[in-house]
Amino acid sequence: MGKDPSFQFYPSDWTRDLDDQPIEIEGAWIRICCRLWWSPTKGEATKTLQEWADVLRKTNKKTMKIFQILIEKGIASGSILDNQNITIISRRMKRDWEIRQMRRVVGSLGGNPALKKNENNLDNQSANQKCPSSSSSSSSKKKEYSDEFISFYKNYPRKVAPDAAWKAWQKRNGERPPLEKILAVLEWQKKTEWKATDKKYIPHPATWINSGRWNDEVETKKEGSW
Repeated sequence: MGKDPSFQFYPSDWTRDLDDQPIEIEGAWIRICCRLWWSPTKGEATKTLQEWADVLRKTNKKTMKIFQILIEKGIASGSILDNQNITIISRRMKRDWEIRQMRRVVGSLGGNPALKKNENNLDNQSANQKCPSSSSSSSSKKKEYSDEFISFYKNYPRKVAPDAAWKAWQKRNGERPPLEKILAVLEWQKKTEWKATDKKYIPHPATWINSGRWNDEVETKKEGSW
């Protein structure tokens, strides 16, 4: 967790949501938020009732009451299954984490060129001192990727040749299914077809797009009746 030592805290939202709650609920929620931040799925965690009781240092009965209040009051989202497994979600934390990840991807792709300052065009330089225009023209050719493409590229397991992938993405505009289906197929492929595959053998994202791999048939495992 060294790379992500902290999560954002919003005093106004915190006060609005918890001002009418006893300090016990407020203290429980901050402890839960810390565990949600340490969870592999940032902002969401599923534990048994006993595990949550250990986190809150309360009895199982008291812990259940606290979670019921948090969910009923809309402070948290989640579900209580069979009075044993409890999933709890911080909507704010999940949203902030998704934005943070998106910014990381944008940064790895060169950022938004519209926001980049041309380092070769300094106001205190004369025309003879400035760098040749070729360098600035190459900078202007940087791609400004769409949000959907960034989301696809962020989830793709082999991050190579983003410009080629972006070109293929635009080429298939109008042919692509909704982003949700593309991401669902990707998740299935990562968990099955590519689970034990060395990344160098996974197709380039441009190849995946050009081949229309979102049409791969996703096999779903039948769940039991209980």
